[in-house]
Amino acid sequence: IFTAIPMAVLGDLAPPKMRARYYTYFSMTYITAGAMGPALGGFFAEFIHWSAIFWFGVPLGVIAIFITRHVLKRLPPYHRHHKLDLAGAILIVLASLTFMFVFTAGGKTYAWNAPQILIPALASPVLWVAFVMRQRQAEEPLLPLGIIANPIVRWAIISNAFGWGAAIGLNIYLPIWLQTIGGKGPAESGLSLMILMIMLNLGALVSAQITARITHYKRPPMVALVICMGSTLWMAWHAQGMSFWELQMAVGLFGFCFGPVAPVTSVAMQNTVAQHQLGTAVGAMQFGRGLLTTFVVALFGVIVLHVLPDATSAGAEALKNAASREEAIAAFRTLFLATTGLLGLSLITLILMEERPLLTKHKE
Repeated sequence: IFTAIPMAVLGDLAPPKMRARYYTYFSMTYITAGAMGPALGGFFAEFIHWSAIFWFGVPLGVIAIFITRHVLKRLPPYHRHHKLDLAGAILIVLASLTFMFVFTAGGKTYAWNAPQILIPALASPVLWVAFVMRQRQAEEPLLPLGIIANPIVRWAIISNAFGWGAAIGLNIYLPIWLQTIGGKGPAESGLSLMILMIMLNLGALVSAQITARITHYKRPPMVALVICMGSTLWMAWHAQGMSFWELQMAVGLFGFCFGPVAPVTSVAMQNTVAQHQLGTAVGAMQFGRGLLTTFVVALFGVIVLHVLPDATSAGAEALKNAASREEAIAAFRTLFLATTGLLGLSLITLILMEERPLLTKHKE
C-alpha cells in the first residue's frame, strides 16, 4: 500500500514522458530508507530504548494522514466502481507466505525434509494454481491476467525484479563479506558501503533526466547493466579481499550503473497500461520484486551455508568459527557470480521488452 499508492498518485499527476524524473525521488527515498533505517534503529535501541523504533513512526504517520486527507484532494478524480477480490487476495497471501517460509526457514530453522517444510512446499504450488484459476473467473480480479499478458508489462516486471534482487542481495551480504574476509567491524562495514547508496541514488537521478529527453530510453540501462556485471565479476575475482579504494570503486560503479534500471522499467510499464489500471500494474511490479528478492536473499544464504556446512547462521562470527578463510572466499565468490547471473537475466529481459515512445499525455 505505502509504495503502490504513491506511484499511482504520480501516474495521475504526470504523463509517462515526465514520470521518469519524478520516479527518481521515490527511488532515492526507498534506497535511503533501506540504508539508513537499520542504523537509525540501532541508534534508538542502543542509546534511547528499543520501543522508540516504533514510536518514531507515529509522527510520520500523522503527517502522512494529513497529506492524504488534505493535499491529495486536489488530484483529478477517476471514479470507477470496483469490487474487491477477497478470495484472490487470500489465495495470493497464502501462496506467498508458504513460498517464502520454505526458502527462509528451510535448512535453517527446519531441515529440508522436515514436515514443517515439506507441507508448505507442496501447498504453495497448489495455492498458486488456485489463485490463477480465481483470477480467470473473478468478475474484477485482484491481478488482471490481461496486464501480465502484455509482453511489455511482463518483461518490465521481470527485469525490475531480477535487478532489484541482485542489488538487495548484494547489499545484505556485502557487510558479511567485509567482516568475514576483510576483518572489519559492523560499523566500519556499514560506512564502507555508504557509497553504494549514494551512487545508486545519483545513477537513478541522472538516468531519469536522460530518459525524459531521449527516444531510445532502453540503451542507457542496457549499457549500465553490462558495466554492473563487470563490477560483480571483479568482486568475484577479488573475493579474497580488496583495498579500500578498490572496494569503493567497484561498489560505487555497481550502484551508479544499477540506478537507471528501476526508473526505466517502471516508466516503460506504466507507459503501456490504462490509467485506471496503473495502481494494479505498479502493485504487481512491486509484489514481484519483493517475492523474488525474498527468494534471492534466501538463496544467497543457502549458497553460503552449503559451502560452509558447519555454520548455523549467515552471521560473520558463525562463518569465522565454522570454516577456513579459503572456504569463506569460495562461498562469497559463488555469491558474486550468482549476482552477476541475476544482472544478466535482468539485461536479457530488458532487451526483450519492446521500446515504445513514451506518451506525453495520460493513457485512458
